[in-house]
Amino acid sequence: MRSPILPSFSARMPRGISRGSASRSHAGYPAATVTPVAAVDNLGRQLGLTLEIAAGPMVSVVSTDLQGWPAALAPPDSPAHGMLQAGRRFRDVELDLSRQFLRRYLRDRGFAMAEVATAVRAASDTTVVITFSIAPGDLYLITSVSATGSSPDLEPVTRRLTNLELPLPYSETRLEEVAFDLRTTQLYRQVNLSVNPTAPQELELVVAVENARMRSLEASLGTWSDNPWMARIGWNHRNLLGGGKGVDVHAAFATHTWNVGGGLTWFGWLSPRAHAWAPNGSARTRTPTCRGNGAST
Repeated sequence: MRSPILPSFSARMPRGISRGSASRSHAGYPAATVTPVAAVDNLGRQLGLTLEIAAGPMVSVVSTDLQGWPAALAPPDSPAHGMLQAGRRFRDVELDLSRQFLRRYLRDRGFAMAEVATAVRAASDTTVVITFSIAPGDLYLITSVSATGSSPDLEPVTRRLTNLELPLPYSETRLEEVAFDLRTTQLYRQVNLSVNPTAPQELELVVAVENARMRSLEASLGTWSDNPWMARIGWNHRNLLGGGKGVDVHAAFATHTWNVGGGLTWFGWLSPRAHAWAPNGSARTRTPTCRGNGAST
C-alpha cells in the first residue's frame, strides 16, 4: 500500500530543491545543481532523501559597463556605494541591488522617468560581463504644488509642510521625505504623492491627503510604591482651532498627589516641520509630613 504521506512530500520536494539551487546561485555559483537521491524502506515505510549538490565553479565579475549614461551627469563611485564591480563574486541579489541603486541615483537628480535594465554575458566558465542599459529620459523640474483632499483650513498647512523651494529638480528621495513629514503630523489618515506633466520637462506635484480622526482619549489606572492608587485621563484634538492648531488636556489623581494641565499645539509655526506646544498646568502634593503646590507654564 502506498503511504499517504508520500504525495504531499513529493509535491514539496521540487520547491525545496529549487530553493537550494537558488541559494547557491545567490552565493556566486550560478551553475550549481541539486540532485535528489531517494532510498525507500518499504518494510518500515520510511523514505531517506539525499541531496547531491554540484556547486560548479565560482563565477566572478570581470567588467561592468554603463550604456546610455547621460553625459551631463557624473556616474556614481561604485566602491563607495557598494555596487557590483569587477573582481567581485557574481551574485544575482547584488546585481538587482545595483540596478535599483542606479535607478534611484538618476531619479534623485532630475531624471524622473529613468529606467535601468541589466544583461549578464559569460566571458568564460568562471567570469561574466555585466551591462547596465540606461534609459534616463529627460530632466524634469517640479514647478508647482497642489494639495487636494484635506479640509479647507488644512490646505495651507499641507502646502507649508511640503516645504519645497520651487523650481526643484525632481528627486524621488525628497518626495519620500515630504510624505513622511506629512504622515508624522497625524493630521492625515492617507498621504499620496504623484506628479503630472504640465509642460515639457516640467511637473506638478500633487499632494493627495485625507484628514485623520483628530480626537483621541486615553485613560489609565495603576499603582505605585508611594501611591497605592493612581488614575490618569487625557484628551486631545489635533485640529480643534483649525489650521493645524490643537488642544491637549490631561489630569492625574493619586493617593498623595494630583495634577491637571493642558496646552496648545500647532504645526509649522517656527519652521515648516516644527511641532510647537505651549503647556500650562498645576500640581499639588500631600504627604503625612508636608504639603506642596506648584504651577507651570
